Amino acid sequence: MSHSKIPKQIRIEVPRTSRIFQCGEPAEFRVSVLDDDGNFIQKKTLEILFQNDFHSTISQKTVVLSKQEPVRVTEYFEKPTFLTLKASCDTYFETAGVGIEPEKIIPGEEMPEDFLAFWKNGINKQNSVKLPVRLEEIPSQSTNSMTIFRVTVPTLDNEFRYGWLAVPKKMKGPFPALIMVPGAGAGSGPVRSKVSRGTVVLMMNVFPYPVDLNPNIRHEQFDAFEREKCGGRRYVWKNAENRETYFHRNSILAVNHAVNFLASLPEIDSDRIGFIGVSQGGFYGLALGALNSHLSGIVASIPGYCDHGAAILGRSPGGSKLYENAGTPNVRNVGPYFDGVNFARFVKTPIRMTVGFRDPISNPSTVFAAFNQIPAFDKKILCETLLGHETREKHIEAQAWLREKIGIPD
Repeated sequence: MSHSKIPKQIRIEVPRTSRIFQCGEPAEFRVSVLDDDGNFIQKKTLEILFQNDFHSTISQKTVVLSKQEPVRVTEYFEKPTFLTLKASCDTYFETAGVGIEPEKIIPGEEMPEDFLAFWKNGINKQNSVKLPVRLEEIPSQSTNSMTIFRVTVPTLDNEFRYGWLAVPKKMKGPFPALIMVPGAGAGSGPVRSKVSRGTVVLMMNVFPYPVDLNPNIRHEQFDAFEREKCGGRRYVWKNAENRETYFHRNSILAVNHAVNFLASLPEIDSDRIGFIGVSQGGFYGLALGALNSHLSGIVASIPGYCDHGAAILGRSPGGSKLYENAGTPNVRNVGPYFDGVNFARFVKTPIRMTVGFRDPISNPSTVFAAFNQIPAFDKKILCETLLGHETREKHIEAQAWLREKIGIPD
């Protein structure tokens, strides 16, 4: 029977389970366009677009659907990258990605010679700030098994950064601790998981205002901040004309300072401090791994802000697409100081990272560009070959590794 119904689903399969190929080796993709009954669509056209990790076009063609079987298409690339396929039919589309010798992917631009000196100078300035880190208990959030504190960290330029500290009650320390930074967005409230069983959790937000406990108000705060303080644009591009004013400088310094503060508390076992972050949080994991000596293990899943200069090599930059969106000509002089690949060069802490092969935000080539720079002996990247900008089993696996490493009770 001939099927000319409206397509409802596009499936892309790759015969090779690992989805890893060698440079110049043909990679086969099998594309199925199905209707709502699961039958193959016919008498429609399928648009095939191959790209260098969702960026520059490698090839494209149009296929007329006429068979009761998947359409087989093949492409290759001669340099280490991720080969991505976008298959479109009518208004439906699907993507897939395969790695081309990803362990050999290099960053798109060099690290500034004074990269580490810039950050050491910033830390020295942060340490000279007179005001102390302040803890304020929030009784409405505390329970019989834990105490919740709002954390206020003074930083440069008379700014502050804020977070939440959850400490076990009725148990004797010192406790292992987890540091967390949320993904890009409105921020996070306290994280209570594992606290009642004997783990301290510090969640640090990146904004210069205390985020509200109510999620609805939190999002209203966030929208107002971007509207009123960021010119109606995303905060990740704020003040990118100068490395001393760029949004993430004070946030990174404040989070690093908060880790040092946490390690100094008598309730904390300073030999058992770990970090968990996803996307923006994964980027902060790389930054802390480079700047802070207190971490015993890091989970940096689908880290953002990596390989800002990837477009130089025809690939997509990661996360904020800083150079393309900041709107200032000097951003290319600023970006390298806030690039995950450059922090990665100094990470010696044991680390686990995850990567999504079809992630258009923290693009897989940018994650590998960072991972490949890490000098740590104990490092591993966990591949989610079917995922985009999301985490599932591999992130769970990485967290389990970290809990075991620093002795967090289940």
